[in-house]
Amino acid sequence: MVIKISKTCTVEGVVEYNTRKVEEGKAKILSSSLISSKSDAELTWDDIVAGFQARIVQNHRTRNTMTHISVNPDPKEALSDDLLTKIAEDYLEQLGYGDQPYIVVKHEDIDREHVHIVVCNIDAQGQKVNDAFEKKRSNDIRKGLETKYHLLKAEEQRTNRRYAVQKANVAKGNHFAQIRDIGGALVSEYAYGSVNEYRTLLEAHNIVAHTVGDVKSGTAELLYGIGQEDFVAPPILGKQFAEIGMTYKDVALRAAENADIIKRHCASPKLKQVMQGLMALDSLDDLQKQSGRLGLSIQFRQAEDGRVYGATVVDYKKKVVFKASALGREFSARHWQKFFDLAPVQDREDVADKMTAGDSLADGVAVKEESGAAEAGVTFEVGRYDHAFRDEPTFDGIDDLIYQGSLIDTSAWSGGGSGYRPDKKKRKKKKRNI
Repeated sequence: MVIKISKTCTVEGVVEYNTRKVEEGKAKILSSSLISSKSDAELTWDDIVAGFQARIVQNHRTRNTMTHISVNPDPKEALSDDLLTKIAEDYLEQLGYGDQPYIVVKHEDIDREHVHIVVCNIDAQGQKVNDAFEKKRSNDIRKGLETKYHLLKAEEQRTNRRYAVQKANVAKGNHFAQIRDIGGALVSEYAYGSVNEYRTLLEAHNIVAHTVGDVKSGTAELLYGIGQEDFVAPPILGKQFAEIGMTYKDVALRAAENADIIKRHCASPKLKQVMQGLMALDSLDDLQKQSGRLGLSIQFRQAEDGRVYGATVVDYKKKVVFKASALGREFSARHWQKFFDLAPVQDREDVADKMTAGDSLADGVAVKEESGAAEAGVTFEVGRYDHAFRDEPTFDGIDDLIYQGSLIDTSAWSGGGSGYRPDKKKRKKKKRNI
């Protein structure tokens, strides 16, 4: 049995993630406590959020007021709903959340059944539940539950493939739902140290995200789409996924909170030894095969001439994303150059996290620098016309492009599926000098 714990401050988003699955017939609520007088089958998003908020309002100091836990038995074990409920409630009691408001939801949307637990971190006295050494305690409890309920041990499970989040698929259509489900799972389950590392994680799952706007002024936003380097369909603004923490601001804040996790992970002598073994291999093909067997993925950033200027590692077993150079100088970009048969170059891993000239947004939409302008800016080039954004990112300007059909805002969709059909009746034509 594998158990993953994450913290969040967005009660609405984490509840929506689970109740939406219930509404789609892909999940069901197995158990709840201190939420509502209604039966579990009758609980709605409003009921659950209200139940949690009743506790949260008693404490204005604690930021991460919610804990989201996934409990994953081995797929070979066919566990009944009653047994899954007993395991979840037993786990919560031992971890110290037995008297807290919570819901236990069984997910059936992929080839393995698993349980998600959403529990409030604020107790009846308005104090934060003590979560000191929580992950270590959780691991000890997990081992006890495996023995008590005769479950397959986590150490015996081949987790690097079974528990990997699926990749986005253009052919499946409904790009918005795919990005929401996959991106939401990645943003909550993985520890990453920067927005760029989160973007690398997305790319490994066939989702691309570009940053638009000014990072320093706090008005930056992410543009999401399905593809590799470029979007195969018009991009979607991160604000569309605000409830599940996929805006630029939410991702950056979570990245800052992950700093200690990543630091501890990269301090592991065993991990460093494994990476030294990978670096000693002779070919890129061997590197990819061996890292895959170990549950690792190494993503390289390359210039147009093929020179490596960045290397990011995704550890699927531990669900941690980090720059290879965090393990030591011997793992910086220039040392990976041998796999590409080019001369080493100066490391450039700390490039500013913003869109630059040449970045592509979608078919017919490119970004280029303005030369000779009084202030630096970004230009969206649509067909034969240039649309310059200066000073701070003008989302009004982006909205104009959406109205013209170059970018699509999904809040104006008139239907689902993979077809992007803006409902122009919902938009008022505005005249602006962009």
